Amino acid sequence: MPEDETTGESGEEREEEVVLFGYEEELKEAQSALNEYLWGKHKNIAIVSDPFAGRSTLVEYLARDYLTTTIAFNSVMTEKAFISTLHDANNIIVMENCHFLAMRKIGGFAQLDEFLKFLSKSDKLFITTWNTYSWSYLSAVKNLDEFFPKVIRLEPMNAESLKKMILSHYGNNIEYIDDAASKEKKLSISWKFAHIKIPFSSTTRTLPWPYLDLSSIFHKKKQENAEKLIFDRLTRVSDGSPGIARKIWDASIDYPKIRLSSIKEPTFDTDLSINEAFLLGIILTMEKIEPGDLAEIAGPEIDVEESLYILMNRELVAREEGYYIINYRALKSVKSYLELNRMVW
Repeated sequence: MPEDETTGESGEEREEEVVLFGYEEELKEAQSALNEYLWGKHKNIAIVSDPFAGRSTLVEYLARDYLTTTIAFNSVMTEKAFISTLHDANNIIVMENCHFLAMRKIGGFAQLDEFLKFLSKSDKLFITTWNTYSWSYLSAVKNLDEFFPKVIRLEPMNAESLKKMILSHYGNNIEYIDDAASKEKKLSISWKFAHIKIPFSSTTRTLPWPYLDLSSIFHKKKQENAEKLIFDRLTRVSDGSPGIARKIWDASIDYPKIRLSSIKEPTFDTDLSINEAFLLGIILTMEKIEPGDLAEIAGPEIDVEESLYILMNRELVAREEGYYIINYRALKSVKSYLELNRMVW
């Protein structure tokens, strides 16, 4: 069911200030399109991203300075009652998780069709959010980009942006520890060359000179080097996703210390059958889905319970509050596997 929330002008009190780092340019782009609407230029907006990338944070930040109505879909929509909410809404409507308006099955586009029909006749501005892979599929089969000429994609963040985002919650008094060096300390011997000019001659001789590098034993890396290594690894493991980076950080930190070795890069078994891969792709594109809806999409040919058991046993999928979701630690591997096999694009 969707949650309906109306927000007013800026200046209202909030329990917690929203912090946004890394997507400032995307925010400006959306604000520009919104301001153009107020001046009479109508371009509906689609904000598209992978799971955990921060779509909700961006639209909350965007909507706080305007009179808007927010509708957030939290599961697959099977009824069109939400259309009546659109009639009574403000002229600027934020609709979150619009991928829940469609299911990849025969007759699964009814709610999306109703929404697009309303949108095509409305003067209201729609700011919508979508899962990356659902957007790609629905753009191909339903021409979504014709209805949303302004597409804003939330790309993976770099290490500096993730660092700012995380430290905004934790502060700057973190002790960074690089403890991932090899336990087998070895002497590093290399050769340098000395150029020696022979006295009373124009001849120059080049002589080899052994150089003993003891830094691997005696040199302590600076705090800032450990800090860079930690955020570089966090960026790589999270694939630049702010939501996943925050989860990994929270699970790894022993406040105020954070060790490089605590941020692990897991590996997953993705040797899957076609049925398991299909269900994994559906869960990725929907982000979360109830067992009944998943079984309805899969049809009687697929043993959903058996396939889900395998996916969960391999920690590719998790169950949370009655929904199946992608295990956040496995998202990078799941995306790579499904993209490589052309199950999603």
